[in-house]
Amino acid sequence: MKKALLLSFSMALATFTFAQTRTVDLSTEALISPDSLLSSTSGTPMTLTAVLKNNGTDSITVGDSIWYQFIMTVGSSKIVGFPSASNPNSFALKSVPRTIASGDTMHVSVSINISINFLVSTNVNIVFIAHALNRPNLNFEGSTTLANNQKSKTIPWLNQHGWAVGINDLAANETKVYPNPVKDVLHIEINNDEQKVISMFDLSGKKVEETMFSENKLDVNVADYKRGFYFYEIKSNNGAVIKTGKICVN
Repeated sequence: MKKALLLSFSMALATFTFAQTRTVDLSTEALISPDSLLSSTSGTPMTLTAVLKNNGTDSITVGDSIWYQFIMTVGSSKIVGFPSASNPNSFALKSVPRTIASGDTMHVSVSINISINFLVSTNVNIVFIAHALNRPNLNFEGSTTLANNQKSKTIPWLNQHGWAVGINDLAANETKVYPNPVKDVLHIEINNDEQKVISMFDLSGKKVEETMFSENKLDVNVADYKRGFYFYEIKSNNGAVIKTGKICVN
């Protein structure tokens, strides 16, 4: 009799659990920080804060988890990844601290120090992805490829001086740097016959070449450069930045 009662109770509990399956739809609504990054001699500190929303009909409850990751790119090159830059299937986990009802939001923040500092300011793109962990009674979209699971944002990554991208627009507009992409020779044309210097940097900020010139034209041989993205900085004799930019070496 006891066995029969126990079996009946177990079946009833299983039926109740099945009936209580929850449906949620977690989306990344916004990236509210950072708006910019500032390089320092010890790297680049960064705090990323994302707003997540439950678009489903049921609540996300305490005990559920949020999986999330972000990557940062310059062009098509990935330069930063959290929690892993090399493994695109790696996610950080955050335990849900409170009930997130249908239509409610929560914030996820992560602070890191990036061991990169840019000597030449540039724009970078951040892509943040999040979804809810599937517990036995939680039914969700189950895919990080859906459009509402991720949000992207383009921000400036400034050098240690805080110079903006494209500083000194007038001189920059009069300066031509081509072709881009480049294979062998990069051509510089500038309406300035004073002493100038062009510096080339790789993505880590390491200077790979520096050339002084006073002519209006200069050819920079990049045939021996490794394929990838590089930054250039053209400065006048008094140290003023004339033009900064990014090239792709094929």
